[in-house]
Amino acid sequence: LAPDVVLADVPDHLQLDLSSFSLEQSAEHLLGEGGFGSVYRALYGGDQVAVKIFNKHISQTHPHRLMRQELAVLSRSRHPSLVSLLAVGLRPRVLVMELAPRGSLAGVMEREGELHRTLKHRIALHVAHGLRFLHASMIIYRDLKPDNVLLFTLQPNAAVIAKIADYGIARHCCTMGMVSPDGTPGYRAPEVVKGGVMYDQQADVYAFGLLLYDLLTGGRRIVEGLRYPHEFDELASSGKLPDPVTYYGCSPWPDVQELIAACLQPEPQHRPAASQHSRKACSNGSLLDRVCNKETSSASNMVCYVVYEGLHSSHTVLPSDETTAGVELCCLDLTGKVLHREVLPDQRVLSLCSAEVNKRQWVLAGTRSGRVWVVSAAPERSRHSLHCLSEPVTALIFVAAYQNASAVLAGTANGTLAVFVVNSLETPGCVVNTVHGVGSPGRPVTCLTVAPSAPLDRTVWGACGTQLFALSNNLQVAKVIETTPMGRRGAVPGSSVACMAVGKQVFTATEGTSRLQVWDMRTDWGHGAIDCAPLLSENDGLSREQYGRDGQAAHVQSLLVQRNTALWVGTSGGVLLLLDALSRQPLLVTQRLHGPLRHLLPAQSSSGTPPSTLYVRSCGCRGDKDRGVLSVWDANLPHHARNLQNHLAVRQDLEAKMLNGTFME
Repeated sequence: LAPDVVLADVPDHLQLDLSSFSLEQSAEHLLGEGGFGSVYRALYGGDQVAVKIFNKHISQTHPHRLMRQELAVLSRSRHPSLVSLLAVGLRPRVLVMELAPRGSLAGVMEREGELHRTLKHRIALHVAHGLRFLHASMIIYRDLKPDNVLLFTLQPNAAVIAKIADYGIARHCCTMGMVSPDGTPGYRAPEVVKGGVMYDQQADVYAFGLLLYDLLTGGRRIVEGLRYPHEFDELASSGKLPDPVTYYGCSPWPDVQELIAACLQPEPQHRPAASQHSRKACSNGSLLDRVCNKETSSASNMVCYVVYEGLHSSHTVLPSDETTAGVELCCLDLTGKVLHREVLPDQRVLSLCSAEVNKRQWVLAGTRSGRVWVVSAAPERSRHSLHCLSEPVTALIFVAAYQNASAVLAGTANGTLAVFVVNSLETPGCVVNTVHGVGSPGRPVTCLTVAPSAPLDRTVWGACGTQLFALSNNLQVAKVIETTPMGRRGAVPGSSVACMAVGKQVFTATEGTSRLQVWDMRTDWGHGAIDCAPLLSENDGLSREQYGRDGQAAHVQSLLVQRNTALWVGTSGGVLLLLDALSRQPLLVTQRLHGPLRHLLPAQSSSGTPPSTLYVRSCGCRGDKDRGVLSVWDANLPHHARNLQNHLAVRQDLEAKMLNGTFME
């Protein structure tokens, strides 16, 4: 290359102004050294900058060519996730770039230790955005590692947190890919390590999986790699890394672990593209707040769950499951540990609730035979049954205030509601206090819930067939709402209400539909409907037809209103939908999970803050190998989802301005 024309095509605003440039090549100002040069802290235009100097003795390649290769990428890469080029000079041979105040990700993990989960998510998100941009520009980065990810702040809500730096071996490539085995040992894909094998941008995806692994484990793999460099590269390129939770003792992060496994697939075609894992990091708030997954039973026909304050744990889950000897109640904490099991000599359990009697915690189980079993939550596991009802017990709920006492309401398959006074629950064979007819005979009571914000004459809400009913504080029927539309000849036949949730409004879903109906609990008027199928197809990338006939995978299975502001919706297809309860706009749509989300329940964490929200999903098919799964989520998910939406909006605006050249550094 002729030195006089090396920078002939560089725009004037990127030509180095030596009068504004101050560089001192000393150990005090040295930021790092790489394969092709050294990086120093310097001053340019009165601002601190990072300056890369290409030293001739470091590489056999001529420094002019090295500078041109990196300049070819830097000068065209205007993106909030890529380090910006400020100036380029030939004498001296330098690239002037923006300075990251926090240094590299590797250095931050070494100094700070464990980073906050939200910050880890934002770093991964920004790096994914950068890779997506590079790959769309037909550039293979080839050297993704914590040392080459620079951090500008540790504030998770900042628009710019992490940027990819050092494009020394990044190359524009054709659709055929590349062959040269470049990269850093410990961060190379299997096809790169082999050498002589064509590879493409999917090699960067493999390195991204390794970067996620280091984020998850706090960089502890890097420390081990310094002691055992050969094993470091071999384990990384083979994808046989130790389990981050059991080996390093880090907190479980299910969705990130799944994304890591997907990125580290040995065959490049089986890895997600950069655009896919970028989208997953953007849209999937489970990357933020899903705490853990636990298999809860060897069978798949779990019917119902209850959460109560147990003696062993402040959040104990009790699922019911059929066995050959009767029905089993399995008591476990939210770590998945089984505390004890109880087999009831009865038919299938249809409903569960918990109640406190004389400072003792009890679990009540309503069965198909009409019995209500009362099982102690204490280790002695005493049990007895109450007066047997004439119909299956399809719903149970504990009500704290009933005529200056507490009561348990038992809804039956025949549209009646039996009231048991709590103080007598410890007595075997306890008789029913009163019985109310709340629906049409032959229609089961499917839902019972306490309304936290309801007026006194609408304390308890329930559903029976196609009707909603509200009970006053003395448990008398105060209101009945028919949910089916009215025609000229009366109510149009419709499906029964399958699930409901009550906040400032009442949300209901009927059997076999993706639509939610919204009701005003004070006026009893319908306030419109929410169709979940379009929301899922817009966010999950699947058409309505791909959700099955009539969108059956979008059918609503469970509902939960949290703090009157967020509505959780579980679907048949295993997708969790989170909506703003007031605006009804989607906050989050998760990726598909293993099976129908049949239950959504709140639970208090053992530390007391913050409360965890858990949802339960259970495999839809039956068989010995099927297992129900309990997933636990942080209750702050709605807040984090809103923050993520705002963050993405700011990032998209910034990206557009940089691409259009209207953003000033």
